[in-house]
Amino acid sequence: MKFRFPGMGYSKTDANDPDHLYSELTTAIFRQSPNTGTGHPKITITSPPADDILDLELNEADPLVPGAPDIDDYLSITDESTTAQVCYSGTLSGDAFPNTEVFVVNSKGQATTLLNFATTHDRNDGPWTLLSPTIVPMGTFSNVCVPK
Repeated sequence: MKFRFPGMGYSKTDANDPDHLYSELTTAIFRQSPNTGTGHPKITITSPPADDILDLELNEADPLVPGAPDIDDYLSITDESTTAQVCYSGTLSGDAFPNTEVFVVNSKGQATTLLNFATTHDRNDGPWTLLSPTIVPMGTFSNVCVPK
């Protein structure tokens, strides 16, 4: 998803499907055909965009596992913008599986990581023990500044 400035509005990345974004192609190395799929994450704005805050709920199931439960994440992000940079702060919570990364890419294509979350379980145990209605705090980031 792309944030629009000024403010924290966002642009969906696929004009043909206004309710969904598309994830990168998922590939299963040790799986017979079909071993690729594309997820269709759903994004819900849980608070109206303001000049400097956005609360999002993101969910999607593994596109390679029929009937897989949704992986739910909740991101609350704020920004402080100057003429030269944008500084981000926020929190991430949700299902504690799989690993999760929050990053931004500026107008020059430079990526900056805001938060990395590493699950405590492996790919076999994690889906059965960590995907639940329980919301887990996954971390915070504060005043991470990137050039515009």
